[in-house]
Order: sequence, then structure tokens, then C-alpha cells
Amino acid sequence: MILRIFFGIFLLISPTFSWFYGRPDPGLMTQGGVWPLPWNINYSNNISLSIDPSTFQFNSWQSGCEIIDKALQRYKKLSFPGYKNSTKSQSYASSKANSIVSLTVTVKRGCTTDYPQFGDDESYTIQATSSIGIIVANEVWGAIRALETFSHLIYKDSNGQVSRKNI
Repeated sequence: MILRIFFGIFLLISPTFSWFYGRPDPGLMTQGGVWPLPWNINYSNNISLSIDPSTFQFNSWQSGCEIIDKALQRYKKLSFPGYKNSTKSQSYASSKANSIVSLTVTVKRGCTTDYPQFGDDESYTIQATSSIGIIVANEVWGAIRALETFSHLIYKDSNGQVSRKNI
């Protein structure tokens, strides 16, 4: 009887071990990666840039586009989780030279009020210089995907600075 119980428990547990074999725990966060993985990603230079959440600005060339405007508000919160306007890090003063101060979103085909459709162009590019980030997308839905990717590329380091993964 006891042998049957142990055998039953073994049968329940063994598929779990084989599924995880050689893979990271699905509950762990990825470090420095984006998900879902873009079609093409090129990491350039090894310069790490900091971001001051208290002064960082999300901008759009499509002012008045409700989808983009609401997404920028959401991603301001999602990009800096746990950040409150009253908390300001002292470490930003020393790194102003290598600090991104804004992210500007540009949509080539203008704004839409439609829901996403099969076949919509969700392609985008993200470029970051030493002071600004630029998102260029053909359609609104590509810009939304780019904002999600950008939110994955920034993180809070051990010094309390919000940094950008090298892109």
C-alpha cells in the first residue's frame, strides 16, 4: 500500500522534473532580456545609460492620439515600478552626462481608432543616444509593442539608479 502511494507520487512528480530539466524556473524574471523576443534585436555599444524617473519624459509626435496618449501614461508607471514622485535618487547628479531624459514616439501612418486587425504592421525601431530615446513605428500597434520592449530594457541597479540595457 505504501509502495503504491510512493509510486503514485513519483509518477506525478517525474514529468515536472523533466519539463524543467535544463531550463530556468518559469517564475524567475529574465535578466536583460525582452519578452516577447523581437524579430530582430541588435545590441550596440557597451555604454550603460541612467534614467531619472523624476525628470524622464514620454513624448509623442501624435498628440491627441488617444491610444498613444493612454499608453504613454501606462508605461510611465510600468517602466518605473514602485517609484514615487517624492523619492529622488542622489546618484543621478553624478551621471547627467550619460542620462536619457526623454523617449519620443513617432508613428509614420498616423493615429487610428480601430482595434488591432490581423495583418497590422507591428514593426518598430528603438534607438537610444546619450540623452534621448526614439521609437519609430509604422502603425500605432507597433508603437505599443515598442513601449513594452522599452519597459523591459530599463531596470533599477544595485545603486538605486534606473538604467537602460545596452541596445
